[in-house]
Amino acid sequence: MHLLKKDDGGKFDVWAEADKNVHSGGRDWHNVSGGGTHEGTVHPGHTYLFSNTAVEDYGRNVPVRFGGYSRSNDSFSTDWSPDSVKPKGNYTIY
Repeated sequence: MHLLKKDDGGKFDVWAEADKNVHSGGRDWHNVSGGGTHEGTVHPGHTYLFSNTAVEDYGRNVPVRFGGYSRSNDSFSTDWSPDSVKPKGNYTIY
């Protein structure tokens, strides 16, 4: 994930979630970040690689999304790619 906003207007906490109901109806989102408990703090203008256990827990083609919140209620534009694709250049691993 790369945060596109370049100023120092804030940060937010983020985690990965996967749909436990991937092979049945409805959505049932579960945290799949670092054993299900990890959160990472991200800052605008930086790139991050989030490890997760979505495929290991729920199989191939499982929908994955990022959850996040900002204490200052900011919103940020992001550019992200599926896991297994490492970012180019410098990045932080969570």
